[in-house]
Amino acid sequence: MEKRLDYITDLMALGPTANARTIQRRQTAHRLAIAEAWQVKPGEKILEIGCGQGDLSAVLADQVGSAGHVTGIDIASPDYGAPLTLSQAWNHLLAGPLGDRLTVHFNTNLSDDLGPIANQHFDRVVLAHSLWYFASANALALLFKNMAAVCDHVDVAEWSMQPTALDQIGHLQAAMIQGLLYAIAPSDVANIRTLITPDTLAQIAHDNTWTYTAGTIVEDPTLDDAHWEIATTNALLTELKLSTDLRDRVKPLLEAMSHNGTASLATFTGRITF
Repeated sequence: MEKRLDYITDLMALGPTANARTIQRRQTAHRLAIAEAWQVKPGEKILEIGCGQGDLSAVLADQVGSAGHVTGIDIASPDYGAPLTLSQAWNHLLAGPLGDRLTVHFNTNLSDDLGPIANQHFDRVVLAHSLWYFASANALALLFKNMAAVCDHVDVAEWSMQPTALDQIGHLQAAMIQGLLYAIAPSDVANIRTLITPDTLAQIAHDNTWTYTAGTIVEDPTLDDAHWEIATTNALLTELKLSTDLRDRVKPLLEAMSHNGTASLATFTGRITF
């Protein structure tokens, strides 16, 4: 496993900081654990929605082998992202040994229509740490309805809102504050918009006569995501145009968040079957 982890990590484009490889290695290890929870098999044809800079895409491409293929979809433009843009990260990945197993489409919203994947069929569709970016549970349900035309099931992975340790509460509070602020003052700068949980997914499945099956929990508190979300939450107070009264009401929540740890939440996995 360690050899495979280092192999995939070394295929990724790295930022300019001295610890960039260490951070990337933790992110890659987390995606390997998610792929294992999903039981991804060689030869599969996979569609990944919310592929970002390709962290999971690279893991999946390695997992499916030369007979498989991974298509990445992201709603963002190629110049989005820092310190590396999506296009920089993906151009590096596509130029490597996994490049012939990968395809990517930016500026693509499959909730609108199937666009570049129309008339294709996939062994599975996957979303990892992208469920909270949806504006509402209804928006996610609409995407799932479209996915029913191209696959039999969707595998998901997202942060669990049930902390398993006290030092994960800061991450939880950051997510809850961001979700609350988006509900009060919707904005494009918001990172987290809707806190999708297993109960949300079960309700979506019930409403559409699908099935939701809970998977395993993936624990990795050393990930940097809690740090990033806490920093993002603090920055939102200055970026959003909030009233003075609302700003004053949010400040105590930020203060509490800053004292409740920086360990990342566990990740739940699950499957929607159409």
